[in-house]
Amino acid sequence: MVSVVILALFGIVFFSPLATAQALKEIRIGSSNISYTNFSTFYARDRKFFEKEGLSPKIIVIKTEAALPAMATGQLDYTTLTTSTN
Repeated sequence: MVSVVILALFGIVFFSPLATAQALKEIRIGSSNISYTNFSTFYARDRKFFEKEGLSPKIIVIKTEAALPAMATGQLDYTTLTTSTN
């Protein structure tokens, strides 16, 4: 009887987190370059901030000219694009 209770507690403690884990939603983020202007996106990915929100980011370095059509057709979900003000 005691061994059954111990086995049940063991199962609850060690396997319940696995049962509640959800698949991460993949998101595609377009970035025009890897620089200090996009630092926050890469920092958030590396510190696993996206995973804590249930997201799996895929950061794609892409030219601005190509990113806008990609967003329009659904190939990118978000963008951190920057342009020149000149």
